[in-house]
Amino acid sequence: MLKLRQPVVIIGLGKTGFACLQFLSEKNISCTVVDSRPQPPFLKKAKETYPQVEIITGSLQHPVVENAGSIILSPGVDIREEVLVSAREKGAEIIGDIEIFARCNHVPVIGVTGSNGKSTVTELTQKLLTSLGVSVAMAGNIGTPVLQLLSNSQFTKEQIQYSELDYIVLELSSFQLDTTTSLRPVAATVLNISPDHLDRYDSFKQYQHSKLSILHENTIAVVPQNNHWELPKVKKIVHFGMDEMSDFSIRKIKNNYFIFIHLNDSVGSKPWMALSEVALSGQHNWLNILASLALVEGAGFSLMGNNKIRLQQVLKKYAGLPHRCEKIITSGQVLWINDSKATNVASTVAALESFATQFSGKIILIVGGDAKNADLTPLVKNIERHVFTLITLGKDGPSIGRLIKNVRIIDVSTLEKAVEISAEIAPDNGLVLLSPACSSLDMFQNFEQRGQQFASAVRRVAA
Repeated sequence: MLKLRQPVVIIGLGKTGFACLQFLSEKNISCTVVDSRPQPPFLKKAKETYPQVEIITGSLQHPVVENAGSIILSPGVDIREEVLVSAREKGAEIIGDIEIFARCNHVPVIGVTGSNGKSTVTELTQKLLTSLGVSVAMAGNIGTPVLQLLSNSQFTKEQIQYSELDYIVLELSSFQLDTTTSLRPVAATVLNISPDHLDRYDSFKQYQHSKLSILHENTIAVVPQNNHWELPKVKKIVHFGMDEMSDFSIRKIKNNYFIFIHLNDSVGSKPWMALSEVALSGQHNWLNILASLALVEGAGFSLMGNNKIRLQQVLKKYAGLPHRCEKIITSGQVLWINDSKATNVASTVAALESFATQFSGKIILIVGGDAKNADLTPLVKNIERHVFTLITLGKDGPSIGRLIKNVRIIDVSTLEKAVEISAEIAPDNGLVLLSPACSSLDMFQNFEQRGQQFASAVRRVAA
C-alpha cells in the first residue's frame, strides 16, 4: 500500500502532474494541486474530472506548499525553488512520479538515461525484447506517463495490462532521477554524460551524480568503455564502445564494420552482425545498438541461436525516432537530415562525427536556439573541420557563429529562410543537417515543432 506523508501536494499540472492526480484519486489519497502558471495545460480537464480537488494556480508561493508533508514534483519544476527548499527543511519529502511508481511496482525494470540517445535506446530495447516474445512496456520520459502503467483504467486496447507485463523499460531524465530513491532496475544504462541542463544544476558534477543515481548494488550497469565516472557499487559492469576492449564493440574488417560481443570466447570469436545490414545510421546510433543489446543480455536473455535471428530482424528494420538524425528527403543529390532533437552541444558533435566520413567538407549545418548557458566551444573543431557553410538562427545562433573561423557563416531570422538558402548553395552529394545544439524554446513550442517546420519547408523547397 502506498504511504505518503499528509498533506500531499502535486506541483505542476501538465501531463505528469495530471497522471499523478489520476493515480492518487484512484488510491483515495487526498491532495492539492499547485502550478505557477495561471492556465496550466490540464487545468480544465482536472477541474471537470476531479471537482473536489483544490487547484491553486499563478504561484508556488503558498502556505499549502510550505506546510506539505509530501510534495510530488513534476520534472519541469526546479527543485531549487525557494519554497521547495523551505518545505524540505520543514520535513517535507519531495518525490516524483517515478518514485511513486517504484514504491508500487512489482515488474522488473530496465532503466535508460544519458544526455543523448535515451529515447532511441528505450524504444529499441523494447522492440528487441518484444521480438523475443517478452511482454514489455516503455514509459517515463518517453510516451506513457509511468503511473498509467499501474492504472488499468487508463489503458487502451492496444496497450498491455500491467498484470501481463514481464518487463518495463523506463527512459529517465536527470530531473526524474533527482526525485527518485526507491527504483532498483535489474539492468540500466548511462549512455553518456555531457554538459546539459546546467541552468538546473549548480555544477556539472552534480548533474553527473544525478545521472549515475540510476545505478544500484543489484543493477547490471551498461556504460561506455571510455567513461571516467565514479560509479556506485553495482552487481556487474558491462562496457560498450568502438574499441575491442569493450564487452559489446564495433570492429572494422576490410572496410566494413561489425558488431562483436565479447561476453565469452564462443560469442566474441566472430562477428555478431554487419552494420551494413542495420537500418540506423551513424556512429552514435551504432553505440545505441550496442547499449540496447547489452540491456537485453543484462535482463537475462541470450543473444545467440534463434534469439539472434529475431534480434537481427529488428535491427534491420528499426530506423529510429522522428527528429533524431531523421532522413527527410534526397533531392538533387543532396541529403536533408532533421536532427531537431539535438538540443545540446554533444548531440550536434555526435551528428557531425557520424556524417563526416561520407560528407566532410560538404555539410551545411543549421544551428541555434537557446543554448541554456552551455559551453559552445566543443562545436568548434568539428564545424571547422567538416562544415561547408554554417547557418545560424535564434537567440544563441550568432554566439556559435562568432566562435568559428574559416567557414562561411550566414545568419537568418527564420528556419524557412535557412532552408531556402541551403537549397540554393548545397553542393552536389552534399548534406543539409538541422542539428541545432540548442533548445528550441526561444522560437518554437518544442523540438518536435521545430523539426516539423524544417521538414515541411524542405519538402516545399527542395522536393
